[in-house]
Amino acid sequence: MSDEDDFLAAIANVPDSYLQCRSMMHAWQEDGPGFIVVDSERETTRRARGGQRVFAERHLECLRCGMTRSDAYQITSSHGHTALRKVATTYGPPEGYYVQGAGRLGRELILGAKFERDTADTVVPIRRGKKR
Repeated sequence: MSDEDDFLAAIANVPDSYLQCRSMMHAWQEDGPGFIVVDSERETTRRARGGQRVFAERHLECLRCGMTRSDAYQITSSHGHTALRKVATTYGPPEGYYVQGAGRLGRELILGAKFERDTADTVVPIRRGKKR
């Protein structure tokens, strides 16, 4: 079996929503109350993130595929105003999001798979350049 066959077999059962997110980026929305302040010294079930014991945190969820993301921010100030600097991000992928056995799937391959799925009933002529 060739690398191309391995790729086609691996990508065949990936839901369209996963291909959309992997080719266009996620459609994030806040999941919960928005930003919260976490003090890992007081909240014994929490630990420091990004080297910060006290940090701002926000949880997000993708509207299309269900991927979750948690961002931690250092709380600072700039010109007398509160400023946040992202120090850590963690992701929680939905089951089946990462394709096993296909190696690293670059955006070009994901876009190609989405294109082929979307145009399966359409004949698209491919123009090839002349060899020199």
